[in-house]
Amino acid sequence: MAYAFWGTKPNLNQAVNRLNSQTLNLGGIIGGITGGNGQHATDEQVEAAVQWAINKASNNYITYSQTNRNLKNPSGMSFDCSSFVITAFYAVGVDINATYTGDMRAGFTAAGWTWIPGTRWEASQLLRGDILLDEQIHTQMYIGDNQDVNCGSTPAKVIPHSVDNFGRGWDGILRKL
Repeated sequence: MAYAFWGTKPNLNQAVNRLNSQTLNLGGIIGGITGGNGQHATDEQVEAAVQWAINKASNNYITYSQTNRNLKNPSGMSFDCSSFVITAFYAVGVDINATYTGDMRAGFTAAGWTWIPGTRWEASQLLRGDILLDEQIHTQMYIGDNQDVNCGSTPAKVIPHSVDNFGRGWDGILRKL
């Protein structure tokens, strides 16, 4: 009797080895999705903030709340989009003087980030750790491999990159050079 998956009847050791191999393969795929596929930000604090955000969004159930957001509380479990991004940097020792999307540009540029205006950002134009900003509505962080991390809903998560803020357009990006 032939078995579709292995071709012939496997013994128990072959089955376990095949399962372990598939599990390792799946782990590599998942690691590439949530980790930006091995990319690394050019600034160490930016990379650390990216890692904090990915870890927080991937390994915890982070809720979205504007009322109960944990601005500059790295151990918090509830954020809105701006408090999530600001806190990612605060968690790694960068205290940005900003509290919401409307003052993030001023806070980050005062801390050394560069403002680059633009409404549409292809992944090929972005660097890991770039902060996409719509000053009226939303912010999220590009993490590489055509992915963003954000807390724009419950739960916070790694999502496919949004080139145009889900059809609304971005105002620009904040980049640490």
